[in-house]
Amino acid sequence: MLFSSRAATHAATGAGTAAPALPGFATTTAPLTAGNARAVLHASGSIPFLLAGERTIPGAPPGHYWDGGIIDYHFDPRPLRSAGLILYPHFRGDLTPGWFDKFLPWRRLAPELVDRLVLIAPHPAFVASLPQGKIPDRGDFTTMATQERQANWRRCMERGQELADAFAAQVAGTDPLARVSVS
Repeated sequence: MLFSSRAATHAATGAGTAAPALPGFATTTAPLTAGNARAVLHASGSIPFLLAGERTIPGAPPGHYWDGGIIDYHFDPRPLRSAGLILYPHFRGDLTPGWFDKFLPWRRLAPELVDRLVLIAPHPAFVASLPQGKIPDRGDFTTMATQERQANWRRCMERGQELADAFAAQVAGTDPLARVSVS
């Protein structure tokens, strides 16, 4: 990562809705499309130098693409110029400024930084009801046999689909805000 640059994909169509600038890092952007979504998702989950990443992403500049979590672990919405709310589905109910901060429980984004953010996260009771009582993660590769890990991950995907279906029904219902909690 000695000579790396920051790249972001986006589905934005209006001015000011693409990836925000990050001081000190030149940012290139490319549209997120059906033709490159698989490569983008693969790259975004690839730990630099441990996993292969993606050498080519259709519509993006030439380069090698990996996860950018070291500098972009959670985005800071302040530079976004668009009006309105920002919908952010996430696997847990708090946000960490940087990747290394996730190990420091007192390092969370200040509320004023996310005043337009609508964070959607599974309830802790839901997470506790999953196999192993947690959301699957890369640590499972070292603690579980392949068959067990794959079975757990599949079950968690099924349970995740339950959440997606419930969310879709809530949004399509007569009172989409009925079960919203503000914290």
